[in-house]
Amino acid sequence: MDYEIIRYEHKYDDEICEFQKPLWTADSNLNKSYFRWKYLENPVSESPKIYLVLRAGKLIGFRGLQDMHWQIGGTPNRFIALSSMDLHIHQDLRNKGIYTNLMNFVLRDLNEMGYRYIFNFSAGTVNYLNSLAMGWKSIGEIHTMKMTNNIQRNEPGAIKFARRILWKTGAAQRLKDLLGIRQSINKIHLQSTTEPQSRLVVEDRPKPKEMATLVKDLVPINKITLIRDETYFSWRYNNPMSKYIFLYLYDEGLKGYLVLGNNGLLIGDYETYNIYELEAASSAIKIELLNHLIKIMDFGTISVWERMLDQDCTDYLISEGFIEGNLRKSVKDFTQTILIKSLGKDNRCEHQGLNLLDSQNWDLKITYVHDY
Repeated sequence: MDYEIIRYEHKYDDEICEFQKPLWTADSNLNKSYFRWKYLENPVSESPKIYLVLRAGKLIGFRGLQDMHWQIGGTPNRFIALSSMDLHIHQDLRNKGIYTNLMNFVLRDLNEMGYRYIFNFSAGTVNYLNSLAMGWKSIGEIHTMKMTNNIQRNEPGAIKFARRILWKTGAAQRLKDLLGIRQSINKIHLQSTTEPQSRLVVEDRPKPKEMATLVKDLVPINKITLIRDETYFSWRYNNPMSKYIFLYLYDEGLKGYLVLGNNGLLIGDYETYNIYELEAASSAIKIELLNHLIKIMDFGTISVWERMLDQDCTDYLISEGFIEGNLRKSVKDFTQTILIKSLGKDNRCEHQGLNLLDSQNWDLKITYVHDY
């Protein structure tokens, strides 16, 4: 089969947004907004890290990556590593070696540019297995804690079935209207009236400057953490595929915040609302934020990565009815993990003496997954 692999060129933008419909949505305009936000407006990237597979001039494969700016907490060591994003091979041309050739091209090219690592925070089952076969390494499974509201548990099976059918037929834009993700999030915001002197404030927009000031003082020592400055926050929560609410706790300045979001348009899960970030100087403040969230959520499922929680927060959520949400029932079950690929000749996953494959060396947050 004759095809060529090239770096991104602007002239393919419209074709990319059409080609990505099976992964994104059936709405071309929404896909264009998402593509522009994700790959062209990223404040860390000087240029998009996108690779295209062309056959007779027609797009048959896409691989997207993003520059992400990292630090090792408590040290001046900062570095840029890539995060692996969208991967799509035309459905009629899979299992024909295109994926392997594409990834080998990508890895060689990025290595020549001077990149040392690629991280993957959102590998699906097939991508996960293919990556391991190509030398990627896992830092371990990512477990979640979840609580499903009783109203959602009792939803009629016919409605759930209809949701699945609509998603499989690609009617993502119609699903957006039918399921009212935005209306649901707005409902939380509108119903969350607070007293003028309340410590807690619920907003539908980020506060980039205040959030950046807070997290700068909360960076854990000797852990790999994404650098989240004011510019990053201004960009991060403009994802047109997702909707967010922000819980802020004030006491002579911002002392903590929680970000909740839903990205059902991309993954077809309209019932789950993820806690993207939970930041505060103490467990007590984090628990106060979690407690307020539980009080105002009367629908859907709240989900959070266990690794984002300290023991006090974990114990609190268990007492409120949260359970581990992705327990394996057999060895065939897939559990989300984080993958790392070293581009160095020695294939070592180590930076400044820190083992990247040790999950204890990471300050992990769902917000690192830019699909959400």
